[in-house]
Amino acid sequence: MLNFYLSISIVLFIVPESTIAIVNIPEVDKDDYSVLVVIPGFGYHGHRYTFVLQSLKVLKEQSTVPTTCMLFQYSDIVHISQRKQDKLKEFCTVLPYYYANYADFIKAVPYNLVILSGFTHVLLLLDDITLHDNYNLNKMIHVMNTNNLTVASPAVHFAKYWTTKKHIFNHDLYDVGHISESLEIFAALFTIEGWKCWYDMVEPALNAAGWGYDAYIQSYCSKRIPNFRIGVLDSMEATHNDRHWKIQSSYIPTHSSSLNAGQQQSNWLEVLKNRRNETYELGSTKFFIAGLQP
Repeated sequence: MLNFYLSISIVLFIVPESTIAIVNIPEVDKDDYSVLVVIPGFGYHGHRYTFVLQSLKVLKEQSTVPTTCMLFQYSDIVHISQRKQDKLKEFCTVLPYYYANYADFIKAVPYNLVILSGFTHVLLLLDDITLHDNYNLNKMIHVMNTNNLTVASPAVHFAKYWTTKKHIFNHDLYDVGHISESLEIFAALFTIEGWKCWYDMVEPALNAAGWGYDAYIQSYCSKRIPNFRIGVLDSMEATHNDRHWKIQSSYIPTHSSSLNAGQQQSNWLEVLKNRRNETYELGSTKFFIAGLQP
Protein backbone atom coordinates (compact mmCIF):
# COMPACT_ATOMS: atom_id res chain seq x y z
CA MET A 1 0.00 0.00 0.00
CA LEU A 2 1.23 3.47 -0.77
CA ASN A 3 1.36 6.00 2.00
CA PHE A 4 1.39 9.70 1.49
CA TYR A 5 -0.33 12.83 2.70
CA LEU A 6 -2.61 14.66 0.33
CA SER A 7 -1.24 18.07 -0.51
CA ILE A 8 -3.79 19.74 -2.70
CA SER A 9 -4.38 23.21 -4.11
CA ILE A 10 -7.85 23.87 -5.42
CA VAL A 11 -7.90 25.12 -8.99
CA LEU A 12 -11.14 26.85 -9.95
CA PHE A 13 -12.17 26.63 -13.58
CA ILE A 14 -14.85 29.15 -14.61
CA VAL A 15 -16.31 28.73 -18.09
CA PRO A 16 -19.64 29.40 -19.82
CA GLU A 17 -22.39 26.82 -19.54
CA SER A 18 -22.09 24.00 -22.08
CA THR A 19 -24.83 23.93 -24.69
CA ILE A 20 -23.96 20.42 -25.90
CA ALA A 21 -26.46 17.99 -24.43
CA ILE A 22 -29.17 15.55 -25.47
CA VAL A 23 -31.61 16.68 -22.80
CA ASN A 24 -31.98 19.84 -20.77
CA ILE A 25 -30.45 19.01 -17.39
CA PRO A 26 -30.21 21.77 -14.77
CA GLU A 27 -26.86 22.58 -13.20
CA VAL A 28 -25.87 22.67 -9.54
CA ASP A 29 -24.29 25.74 -7.97
CA LYS A 30 -20.53 25.42 -8.42
CA ASP A 31 -19.88 26.91 -4.97
CA ASP A 32 -21.51 23.97 -3.20
CA TYR A 33 -19.28 21.25 -4.66
CA SER A 34 -15.65 20.32 -5.24
CA VAL A 35 -14.39 17.31 -7.18
CA LEU A 36 -11.11 15.44 -6.79
CA VAL A 37 -10.09 13.89 -10.12
CA VAL A 38 -7.96 10.76 -9.71
CA ILE A 39 -6.12 9.19 -12.65
CA PRO A 40 -4.85 5.86 -11.26
CA GLY A 41 -1.86 4.99 -13.41
CA PHE A 42 -0.35 6.69 -16.45
CA GLY A 43 2.87 6.54 -18.46
CA TYR A 44 3.22 2.99 -19.74
CA HIS A 45 1.41 3.71 -23.01
CA GLY A 46 2.74 7.09 -24.12
CA HIS A 47 0.08 7.68 -26.77
CA ARG A 48 -2.60 7.80 -24.06
CA TYR A 49 -1.34 11.26 -23.24
CA THR A 50 -3.77 12.49 -25.92
CA PHE A 51 -6.74 10.79 -24.25
CA VAL A 52 -5.87 12.15 -20.81
CA LEU A 53 -5.25 15.68 -22.06
CA GLN A 54 -8.53 15.75 -23.98
CA SER A 55 -10.51 14.61 -20.93
CA LEU A 56 -8.85 17.19 -18.71
CA LYS A 57 -9.66 19.93 -21.23
CA VAL A 58 -13.31 18.85 -21.29
CA LEU A 59 -13.48 19.04 -17.50
CA LYS A 60 -12.01 22.52 -17.61
CA GLU A 61 -14.10 23.87 -20.49
CA GLN A 62 -17.50 22.27 -19.93
CA SER A 63 -17.92 22.56 -16.14
CA THR A 64 -17.67 25.25 -13.50
CA VAL A 65 -17.47 22.95 -10.46
CA PRO A 66 -13.98 23.34 -8.90
CA THR A 67 -11.70 20.40 -9.68
CA THR A 68 -8.31 19.27 -8.46
CA CYS A 69 -6.49 16.52 -10.34
CA MET A 70 -4.09 13.89 -9.01
CA LEU A 71 -2.33 11.89 -11.72
CA PHE A 72 -0.44 8.83 -10.52
CA GLN A 73 2.42 8.04 -12.85
CA TYR A 74 4.39 4.84 -13.34
CA SER A 75 7.81 6.40 -12.80
CA ASP A 76 9.79 3.33 -13.78
CA ILE A 77 8.10 3.01 -17.18
CA VAL A 78 7.33 6.55 -18.39
CA HIS A 79 7.06 6.59 -22.18
CA ILE A 80 6.22 10.24 -22.80
CA SER A 81 8.43 13.26 -23.33
CA GLN A 82 9.25 15.81 -20.66
CA ARG A 83 7.33 18.43 -22.64
CA LYS A 84 4.17 16.35 -22.47
CA GLN A 85 4.70 15.66 -18.78
CA ASP A 86 4.98 19.40 -18.18
CA LYS A 87 1.74 19.97 -20.11
CA LEU A 88 -0.12 17.55 -17.86
CA LYS A 89 1.19 19.43 -14.85
CA GLU A 90 -0.83 22.44 -15.98
CA PHE A 91 -3.93 20.41 -15.09
CA CYS A 92 -2.80 17.90 -12.47
CA THR A 93 -0.47 17.28 -9.59
CA VAL A 94 1.67 14.47 -11.02
CA LEU A 95 2.62 11.89 -8.42
CA PRO A 96 5.35 9.47 -9.60
CA TYR A 97 5.62 6.02 -8.02
CA TYR A 98 7.80 3.00 -8.65
CA TYR A 99 6.45 -0.55 -8.88
CA ALA A 100 2.90 0.53 -8.12
CA ASN A 101 -0.40 -0.49 -9.68
CA TYR A 102 -4.05 0.46 -10.02
CA ALA A 103 -5.09 -0.81 -6.59
CA ASP A 104 -2.15 0.91 -4.87
CA PHE A 105 -3.16 4.23 -6.38
CA ILE A 106 -6.74 3.84 -5.13
CA LYS A 107 -5.50 3.16 -1.60
CA ALA A 108 -3.32 6.27 -1.84
CA VAL A 109 -6.47 8.41 -1.71
CA PRO A 110 -8.05 7.67 1.72
CA TYR A 111 -11.63 8.87 2.00
CA ASN A 112 -11.03 10.58 5.35
CA LEU A 113 -8.36 12.82 3.83
CA VAL A 114 -10.66 13.48 0.87
CA ILE A 115 -13.29 14.73 3.32
CA LEU A 116 -10.78 16.82 5.29
CA SER A 117 -9.63 18.41 2.04
CA GLY A 118 -13.18 19.63 1.42
CA PHE A 119 -14.12 17.50 -1.59
CA THR A 120 -17.71 16.41 -2.13
CA HIS A 121 -17.04 13.92 -4.94
CA VAL A 122 -14.23 11.85 -6.44
CA LEU A 123 -13.96 11.28 -10.20
CA LEU A 124 -11.98 8.14 -11.02
CA LEU A 125 -10.76 8.55 -14.61
CA LEU A 126 -8.71 5.93 -16.46
CA ASP A 127 -6.01 6.95 -18.91
CA ASP A 128 -7.57 5.18 -21.91
CA ILE A 129 -10.84 7.14 -21.65
CA THR A 130 -11.78 10.25 -23.60
CA LEU A 131 -14.61 12.38 -22.24
CA HIS A 132 -16.87 13.90 -24.91
CA ASP A 133 -17.79 17.58 -25.04
CA ASN A 134 -21.26 16.84 -23.63
CA TYR A 135 -19.75 15.78 -20.30
CA ASN A 136 -20.57 18.34 -17.61
CA LEU A 137 -19.82 17.92 -13.91
CA ASN A 138 -22.43 20.48 -12.84
CA LYS A 139 -25.16 18.54 -14.61
CA MET A 140 -23.79 15.15 -13.58
CA ILE A 141 -23.94 16.13 -9.91
CA HIS A 142 -27.46 17.52 -10.38
CA VAL A 143 -28.64 14.16 -11.78
CA MET A 144 -26.91 12.35 -8.92
CA ASN A 145 -28.74 14.53 -6.40
CA THR A 146 -32.12 14.23 -8.14
CA ASN A 147 -31.90 10.44 -8.40
CA ASN A 148 -30.04 9.78 -5.13
CA LEU A 149 -27.11 8.17 -6.95
CA THR A 150 -23.99 7.03 -5.13
CA VAL A 151 -21.94 6.46 -8.29
CA ALA A 152 -22.53 7.89 -11.76
CA SER A 153 -20.86 7.56 -15.12
CA PRO A 154 -21.27 8.84 -18.65
CA ALA A 155 -22.31 6.22 -21.20
CA VAL A 156 -19.10 4.68 -22.54
CA HIS A 157 -18.68 3.70 -26.16
CA PHE A 158 -16.98 0.31 -26.57
CA ALA A 159 -17.57 -0.66 -22.96
CA LYS A 160 -17.89 -4.38 -22.31
CA TYR A 161 -20.90 -4.24 -19.98
CA TRP A 162 -24.12 -3.62 -21.85
CA THR A 163 -25.36 -1.48 -18.95
CA THR A 164 -22.38 0.89 -19.32
CA LYS A 165 -22.90 1.48 -23.03
CA LYS A 166 -24.86 4.32 -24.60
CA HIS A 167 -28.51 3.59 -25.37
CA ILE A 168 -31.23 5.67 -27.01
CA PHE A 169 -34.75 4.86 -25.88
CA ASN A 170 -38.18 5.82 -27.13
CA HIS A 171 -39.34 6.59 -23.64
CA ASP A 172 -39.06 9.83 -21.69
CA LEU A 173 -37.91 8.00 -18.54
CA TYR A 174 -34.70 6.97 -20.28
CA ASP A 175 -33.80 10.26 -21.98
CA VAL A 176 -31.28 11.11 -19.27
CA GLY A 177 -29.97 7.63 -18.56
CA HIS A 178 -30.59 4.51 -16.52
CA ILE A 179 -30.00 2.91 -13.12
CA SER A 180 -27.88 -0.23 -13.20
CA GLU A 181 -26.52 -2.94 -10.89
CA SER A 182 -23.07 -2.86 -12.48
CA LEU A 183 -20.69 -0.31 -13.91
CA GLU A 184 -17.35 -0.55 -15.63
CA ILE A 185 -15.19 1.96 -13.80
CA PHE A 186 -13.88 4.13 -16.61
CA ALA A 187 -15.01 7.63 -15.60
CA ALA A 188 -16.97 7.05 -12.40
CA LEU A 189 -18.04 9.93 -10.19
CA PHE A 190 -18.41 8.88 -6.54
CA THR A 191 -20.06 10.61 -3.62
CA ILE A 192 -17.89 10.57 -0.50
CA GLU A 193 -19.90 7.62 0.83
CA GLY A 194 -19.43 5.83 -2.47
CA TRP A 195 -15.69 6.49 -2.47
CA LYS A 196 -15.41 5.19 1.10
CA CYS A 197 -17.03 1.92 0.05
CA TRP A 198 -14.94 1.62 -3.11
CA TYR A 199 -11.79 2.36 -1.11
CA ASP A 200 -12.78 -0.33 1.39
CA MET A 201 -13.30 -2.92 -1.37
CA VAL A 202 -9.91 -2.45 -2.98
CA GLU A 203 -7.12 -4.63 -1.58
CA PRO A 204 -3.75 -4.41 -3.38
CA ALA A 205 -2.28 -7.40 -1.56
CA LEU A 206 -5.04 -9.67 -2.88
CA ASN A 207 -6.19 -8.10 -6.14
CA ALA A 208 -3.67 -5.60 -7.46
CA ALA A 209 -4.86 -5.89 -11.07
CA GLY A 210 -8.35 -4.70 -10.20
CA TRP A 211 -10.60 -7.26 -11.88
CA GLY A 212 -13.97 -7.83 -10.21
CA TYR A 213 -14.27 -4.66 -8.17
CA ASP A 214 -16.76 -3.10 -10.59
CA ALA A 215 -18.75 -6.33 -10.99
CA TYR A 216 -19.34 -6.71 -7.25
CA ILE A 217 -19.68 -3.07 -6.23
CA GLN A 218 -23.49 -3.19 -6.08
CA SER A 219 -23.59 -6.29 -3.90
CA TYR A 220 -20.77 -5.15 -1.63
CA CYS A 221 -21.74 -1.50 -1.19
CA SER A 222 -25.49 -2.06 -0.83
CA LYS A 223 -24.68 -3.87 2.42
CA ARG A 224 -22.98 -0.72 3.72
CA ILE A 225 -24.84 2.19 2.15
CA PRO A 226 -28.65 2.42 2.41
CA ASN A 227 -30.21 2.87 -1.03
CA PHE A 228 -26.88 2.47 -2.83
CA ARG A 229 -27.50 3.34 -6.50
CA ILE A 230 -25.49 3.36 -9.72
CA GLY A 231 -26.51 5.56 -12.64
CA VAL A 232 -25.32 5.78 -16.24
CA LEU A 233 -26.09 9.02 -18.09
CA ASP A 234 -26.83 8.33 -21.74
CA SER A 235 -26.99 12.11 -22.19
CA MET A 236 -23.24 12.29 -21.51
CA GLU A 237 -20.61 10.22 -23.28
CA ALA A 238 -17.06 8.91 -23.16
CA THR A 239 -15.06 6.57 -25.36
CA HIS A 240 -13.01 3.59 -24.23
CA ASN A 241 -9.89 3.68 -26.38
CA ASP A 242 -7.28 0.93 -26.81
CA ARG A 243 -9.95 -1.67 -26.14
CA HIS A 244 -8.12 -4.28 -28.23
CA TRP A 245 -4.86 -3.98 -26.31
CA LYS A 246 -3.92 -6.92 -24.10
CA ILE A 247 -2.36 -4.58 -21.54
CA GLN A 248 -5.02 -2.32 -20.10
CA SER A 249 -4.52 0.98 -18.28
CA SER A 250 -5.21 -0.57 -14.88
CA TYR A 251 -2.18 -2.81 -15.00
CA ILE A 252 1.57 -2.57 -14.92
CA PRO A 253 3.44 -5.28 -16.87
CA THR A 254 3.74 -7.62 -13.88
CA HIS A 255 -0.06 -7.68 -13.63
CA SER A 256 -0.94 -7.56 -17.32
CA SER A 257 -1.72 -11.23 -17.81
CA SER A 258 -5.47 -11.89 -17.89
CA LEU A 259 -4.82 -15.28 -16.27
CA ASN A 260 -2.97 -13.65 -13.39
CA ALA A 261 -5.64 -10.96 -13.04
CA GLY A 262 -8.42 -13.54 -13.05
CA GLN A 263 -6.73 -15.57 -10.32
CA GLN A 264 -6.27 -12.46 -8.22
CA GLN A 265 -9.98 -11.74 -8.53
CA SER A 266 -10.91 -15.25 -7.39
CA ASN A 267 -8.54 -15.13 -4.41
CA TRP A 268 -9.75 -11.66 -3.38
CA LEU A 269 -13.41 -12.65 -3.51
CA GLU A 270 -12.86 -15.84 -1.51
CA VAL A 271 -10.89 -14.06 1.22
CA LEU A 272 -13.45 -11.27 1.35
CA LYS A 273 -16.36 -13.69 1.78
CA ASN A 274 -14.61 -15.62 4.57
CA ARG A 275 -13.31 -12.55 6.38
CA ARG A 276 -16.62 -10.68 6.45
CA ASN A 277 -18.91 -13.70 6.48
CA GLU A 278 -20.91 -12.24 3.60
CA THR A 279 -22.18 -13.49 0.26
CA TYR A 280 -21.64 -11.36 -2.85
CA GLU A 281 -23.41 -11.61 -6.16
CA LEU A 282 -22.46 -10.29 -9.59
CA GLY A 283 -24.44 -7.24 -10.61
CA SER A 284 -26.38 -7.63 -13.83
CA THR A 285 -24.45 -6.34 -16.84
CA LYS A 286 -27.43 -6.65 -19.21
CA PHE A 287 -30.56 -5.27 -17.57
CA PHE A 288 -31.62 -1.83 -16.36
CA ILE A 289 -33.53 -1.19 -13.16
CA ALA A 290 -35.16 2.14 -14.01
CA GLY A 291 -34.68 5.39 -15.89
CA LEU A 292 -33.07 8.55 -14.51
CA GLN A 293 -34.91 11.82 -13.97
CA PRO A 294 -33.35 15.09 -15.21
